[in-house]
Amino acid sequence: MASTRLDMLEQEMQSLKGRVAQLEVSAPVIVPVETLAPEPYELLKPFHAVIEPCEDECLATFYDANISASGATRDEALANLKDMVVAGFEMLTEHEAEGLGPALVKQLRVLREFMRRKA
Repeated sequence: MASTRLDMLEQEMQSLKGRVAQLEVSAPVIVPVETLAPEPYELLKPFHAVIEPCEDECLATFYDANISASGATRDEALANLKDMVVAGFEMLTEHEAEGLGPALVKQLRVLREFMRRKA
């Protein structure tokens, strides 16, 4: 009887280990972004990227600025997100004089709150 009970506990333990491993892989991760190096921009304050699995890739999102990028790994998705943040900031500041719609004006305002071009 004790052997049967130990076998059942061992099976349950293995099942739980598998479930925990799956959660570790599939759970979103919040990553603080504190630099945009080597780009010529500095962060005025860090922002948080949420990285989550999406099919066979990872998706990194800066929700405040409504910017996302994907990559094969978490690191690649984060690097691509940083590139998108810089590219978006450059594009928006370049075209600001031409008049931006409300969503892009908001996005630029958020980006200016977090970053600026190095002097």
